[in-house]
Amino acid sequence: EPHNESVMQVARQFAWVYLRLHRLIGRALSGSPTSQAQMKLLAFLEEGGKRSTDIAGYFGHSPRTVTQAIDALEVAGHVRRAPVPGDRRAKLIEITEAGRA
Repeated sequence: EPHNESVMQVARQFAWVYLRLHRLIGRALSGSPTSQAQMKLLAFLEEGGKRSTDIAGYFGHSPRTVTQAIDALEVAGHVRRAPVPGDRRAKLIEITEAGRA
């Protein structure tokens, strides 16, 4: 019982820190053309190119939602679609230098 209470205390503190950071990042991005969701996607792509199905699975979003986000980032010059060797239908979503900036 005391162990469970200490775990819950840590969980509450972590939740508070997470929410506080989320708000601070939101404020820092206000006025920026890039949303928090787009920033998360760009950060994920810094590890290397990903297929849109991989992105959808990682974030738990529908393929349509991911395609819309990719489209917006591509128009802004933050990502590009590159061919997947050996698969003419698939594309890798890669972050550009502008996206890294």
